[in-house]
Amino acid sequence: MKVAIIGGGACGVICAIKLKKNNPNLNVVIFEQNDRILKKVLKTGNGKCNITNHLISDDMYNDFLLIKNNEEINVTKELSDLGIVLKETTLGRVYPYSESSKTVINVLLRNLDRYGVNVETNYLVNDINYQNDKFIINNSLKFDYVVMATGSIAQEKTNGYSIMQTLGHKVSTLRPGLVPIITYEKTDHLQGIRCKVETKVNGRTLSGELLYKNDGLSGILSLDLSRLVKVDDIICFDLMPEFSYQEIKNLLNKQALDNYSVKELLEGIFSKVLVNEIMKRSKDLDSIIDNIKNFRFTVKGFKDFKEAQIVCGGVKVSEVNNDFSSRKIKNLYLGGELLDVDGASGGYNLFFAWLSGIVIANSINKKCSNYC
Repeated sequence: MKVAIIGGGACGVICAIKLKKNNPNLNVVIFEQNDRILKKVLKTGNGKCNITNHLISDDMYNDFLLIKNNEEINVTKELSDLGIVLKETTLGRVYPYSESSKTVINVLLRNLDRYGVNVETNYLVNDINYQNDKFIINNSLKFDYVVMATGSIAQEKTNGYSIMQTLGHKVSTLRPGLVPIITYEKTDHLQGIRCKVETKVNGRTLSGELLYKNDGLSGILSLDLSRLVKVDDIICFDLMPEFSYQEIKNLLNKQALDNYSVKELLEGIFSKVLVNEIMKRSKDLDSIIDNIKNFRFTVKGFKDFKEAQIVCGGVKVSEVNNDFSSRKIKNLYLGGELLDVDGASGGYNLFFAWLSGIVIANSINKKCSNYC
C-alpha cells in the first residue's frame, strides 16, 4: 500500500513517522514544495518551539469537535516517545527542554530516516485525481491513500485549498489569524510601549501583554483578539485590572494628592506617553478613571497573511469524519491548518497539527492491518 502525504509540516511529518513505525511495509512519501520540511515549526515560539499545551479546552478553539472526539490521544506522550524531552512553563505551555525548535526538528528528521520515510522536497503537487479507488498525483504517480497536510497561507504559499475544492470540498472564507490589529485611532506616538491589560470579548475575559505599534496593536493579547473580533468592533482594555473604579478614584482623588497633580501621580503608574494619551482622551477625573478601565480602540482591519501565524477558515469540520477522513472521497484525509480549526496562541495550533497527524496515521494503519 502506498500513502502520499502532501506537505512536510508538523501534521504530515508526525503522520509519516507513525505510519512507518507501526506498519513498516507501507510505502510512505512526503511531498514538500519547499527545499526543506518543517519550516514553520522552526519559527514557532520565536525559535523556542511552543510545541503544545497542557490546558486544552473548547474555549481556546473556534471548533472543538475533532479534538473532543479524539481526547484519548496523548499528544505529549507521543512526542516524548519520539525522543523529544519536554518541559511545561506558565499557562500550560510546553516546550522542548532545550527551548530550541532545532532540537525538535533534529529528532523528527532522525525518526523519518530511522523508519524509512521517503521525503521529496522541491516537489509541487499541482493536481490530484481520484480514479478507480486510486489517487493519481500530477498525472503520473499512483497512491492508495492521500493525506492533505499542506498547511495554510499564513507566512507560506499553498495550493491545498484549490486542490480540496477540485476534490469536491468547500473552503470557507480565509482571513489572517493571530495577527496584529490595525486601529482607527492613531498609535504611532505610542509605538513600542508594552503594558499588561485585561479585556472582555464575547463573554470571555482575556489578559496579557499589549504592544502598541505605529498603526495599531500587537503583543500576545492582540494576536489572540484577532481571532475573536471583526472590523468596527470596539475593544476596551483595563489598564489597571487589579484595581476597582472606586480604588482608582481614591488613589487619584485631588484631596488626597497633597502636592501632586493627577497627571504627576499617573506618571508614577504609566509611561509619560501613555499618560498624555489618557489625559488627551479625558475631560475630568471620572473620565480619566473611565479611560483607565476602558481604554478604547476600534478595529479598522488586520495585518495580512504575511504577518499572520495562522489562518482562520478552511475546509469545514463537518466535511470530515472523526478520524479526519474525507466524507467526500474514500481514503482521502485532511489535517492541520487546512481545516477550519484555529486556536489561541500558546501551542494550541501545533497541538492540533500533531493530533490530526497521529489520528490519521492510526486510522490508515488500522485499515491496512489486514493486507499490508
